[in-house]
Amino acid sequence: MDLEQGYYNPGNQPTQNVDVKLNIWSIKRTLFIIACIDVVFNLLSGLLTGSPFYLVISLIILVGVYGIKSYKYCLSCFYGIYLLFQIISRFVLMFYIKNSLLIILLSYFIIIFDLWIFWLLKKFLTNLKLLNNTELAELQDGWKPIIYTVVYY
Repeated sequence: MDLEQGYYNPGNQPTQNVDVKLNIWSIKRTLFIIACIDVVFNLLSGLLTGSPFYLVISLIILVGVYGIKSYKYCLSCFYGIYLLFQIISRFVLMFYIKNSLLIILLSYFIIIFDLWIFWLLKKFLTNLKLLNNTELAELQDGWKPIIYTVVYY
């Protein structure tokens, strides 16, 4: 454990991109939680409507969740494909279906939120490419920062 560096490094391997790894680790946690919520909502939609479409979408998201959790670039892209499909379909449906002003404003909010998630995923994938194999292996082996607080009293 390297407390001076502010992170947990199993095996005490040398690291260079600590800031990049910290950024990737932080974004991973956020994306993982949001993607899991997406899976739950899509599974519930599939079960309530009886449509296999939502179950297929849930499977695509689950592949992305696994990729995000295990820091695998290609598998993480599946969540990006889902997000792009979600953004485009909401945007198209907003103009082709007559809705109230409240539904339109809610749709805009959801589109902006999905764009933010997509931006996070893009940042995650871009930073993932910056790491060499050793640093990527450190993340996959459980590297995490040690966050501690100092209490003055």
